[in-house]
Amino acid sequence: MAVTPPWLPGMGPDSIAAGQEKAGLVFDNPVVTELAPPVPSDGMSWIYVGLAVIFCLVGFCMHNSPRYWKAVAADLTATRERGNVFDETVRETTFLVLLNLMWVASAGVLLWTAVRWQNPGLTDDSTAGIGICIGMSLLYNGAMLLAYWVSGGVFTDGRQASMWVRGAAAAAALEAVPLFPLALLALVRPEWTPILLIVAAGVFILGKIMFIFKGIRIFFNHSSSWLLFLYYLCSLEIVPLILTYVLTLQICVNWL
Repeated sequence: MAVTPPWLPGMGPDSIAAGQEKAGLVFDNPVVTELAPPVPSDGMSWIYVGLAVIFCLVGFCMHNSPRYWKAVAADLTATRERGNVFDETVRETTFLVLLNLMWVASAGVLLWTAVRWQNPGLTDDSTAGIGICIGMSLLYNGAMLLAYWVSGGVFTDGRQASMWVRGAAAAAALEAVPLFPLALLALVRPEWTPILLIVAAGVFILGKIMFIFKGIRIFFNHSSSWLLFLYYLCSLEIVPLILTYVLTLQICVNWL
């Protein structure tokens, strides 16, 4: 039953509709459609599967041997060899490698997020872009480990060079823990991109500071030259990072 407001006598909904029809003013009811969430492509589905596999493998290793986290932290901070020869086990190395693979995947996703945020006109298909960025992250990680090994062998002895390389791998491994959920959020919540990139940059910088501090302790046992340290800082930490981002940006812009 239609109820006529007391201040509009005789103007109920039926009479209003009839008046509109007589005047030729017939309005259709607006239809509100809800946008369905984007359905991931087959390529993106494989990316999700790959991230899930890496996470499960790391979780399996962590569940069986929680002490590996202590060993990874020791690799990042210690400047002397561990006394227990059994610390260097295949399982520990496998755990470290898996965490570095998690870092590569997470850094690749976040790198693509940064590139896409800076260039919103790029393709909507993120599969190729993420693949390129993961490849560049893998190249960066491997090249940095090689550079640390070579420079460590030049300025220190082979034993401390090995410790320095393990420190770099340990820094990436510990960074992978917070970077992984940030990468997942970047995939499912692109509107959070600015804050996610800021947090990810903070995690990366913190890990680098801890690793650089270990480098200072190693290098200054052999040399007291601050000029040498500044040369190391620019050539091995700042320049490769900038070159990797610029090269990735150019590849994505020109190929996608």
